[in-house]
Amino acid sequence: MIRHSKAHLRLGLRGELCAARYLENLGYEILGHDIHFEHAQTDLAARDGRTFVIVEVKTLRFRKDSENQPEFNLSPAQKERLRKAGKEMMHHFKDPPFPLRFDLVEVVEGPFFLPVTIRLHRGFFSLVDRKRRRDSFG
Repeated sequence: MIRHSKAHLRLGLRGELCAARYLENLGYEILGHDIHFEHAQTDLAARDGRTFVIVEVKTLRFRKDSENQPEFNLSPAQKERLRKAGKEMMHHFKDPPFPLRFDLVEVVEGPFFLPVTIRLHRGFFSLVDRKRRRDSFG
């Protein structure tokens, strides 16, 4: 089990709040924060038009001489947990009449807790792992 410092948790919370405001400005409707499913947890649940969106937020502090790309901190295990959350949500609604998408929001925080960069990656990954899907069809 990974233990996080309080500072790390506060950084993540600030990033989630910043991402939520950013998405709202783009027209998303934020449905919830820190959503817990039976086998997974998501940072944000949102709606983009008729599409239900599970949003993963990755936040880090700006560092000189660093690539400052939070997307590299999204591990395959985290992607799999998010897929499980999506599958649980789809199962709960029993063939829902709406599409599901997974977005990633990257927040790079600068001095005085101000965001330096916010990037949205729509459809960052899918419910089915593309590599696995290719392998299963030959």
